[in-house]
Amino acid sequence: MPGIVPRAIAQASVRSAQVGLLSDRNPDATELLLLGAFREGLREYGWVEGRNLTIVARYSGNDAARLDVLAVELVRAGPDAVFATTLPAALAAMRSTRSVPVVFNVLPDPVEQGLVASLARPGGNVTGVAINSSVLIPKRLQLLKEAMPGLARVAVLTDPRRDEACEAAWAALREPAGVMGIAIEKVVVAVEGDYRTAFEAMAGKRVEAVFVPATTQFYNDAPRIASLAQLHHMVFLPSVGDVAEAQALISYGPLQSEAYRRAALYVNRILRGARPQTLPVEQPTRYELVLNLKVAKALGVTFPRAMRARADRLIE
Repeated sequence: MPGIVPRAIAQASVRSAQVGLLSDRNPDATELLLLGAFREGLREYGWVEGRNLTIVARYSGNDAARLDVLAVELVRAGPDAVFATTLPAALAAMRSTRSVPVVFNVLPDPVEQGLVASLARPGGNVTGVAINSSVLIPKRLQLLKEAMPGLARVAVLTDPRRDEACEAAWAALREPAGVMGIAIEKVVVAVEGDYRTAFEAMAGKRVEAVFVPATTQFYNDAPRIASLAQLHHMVFLPSVGDVAEAQALISYGPLQSEAYRRAALYVNRILRGARPQTLPVEQPTRYELVLNLKVAKALGVTFPRAMRARADRLIE
């Protein structure tokens, strides 16, 4: 894990810098809160907006097709580094430049996605923080089964336009679901954003919980999806932990806010002369289990005492 620069050193000899920020997430309250952690991390290393730092941000929202254009715009602005908050953003940034350093914060395996040559030796102009979300999926199902021993049917929400993440979730769930005696269903969102029809289909199949894969579209639409799950008395099981814990029965995984803060460390080191190819990709070592007692009460779920004792946090 890269070492942390002492604050006294970090604040010394600070020059002016420009950082580009590229994302296909919506700049809503949740995302801005995470970006606040990134900015706070930069401040801890002496980089303060309005004093010696300029952040130029570009958001494509749900229109991932615009990412390449926005990435080129950012690179033309001459940043010292680009922070890409998702896999599509990181890939677009990498396509736009082979010289400007790119720091990512992504859910899938960055080696498998072609972002880096290896975790230990990235080898190019791209590095950052990676969360291999697929390894967490079986654990989340196991925790759900512990909370709901009678759980019999789970659905995987699927978007054919973003099939890779959905297929990865399906593949990760099939075997453990079979072992636990849980039937799983693929439910396709045939028309982009038409979650109501998908939930009506799930209700007809008596689905008790819906797993939401790690696509940017689902991330951006998480409040709508969670509301429909609540309406149909289903458990909402997201891929991203802390950003959805207010609506989720169970949240398990590394904190996204911490990943954004760690990305600030990478940007700081690059601004001070480090080369991306020498900075190993960092993976989280701390995972949080959060149980939402409010959602549990609404769903009629009672968490076992032992499970409550293991929880890092309880939302009451």
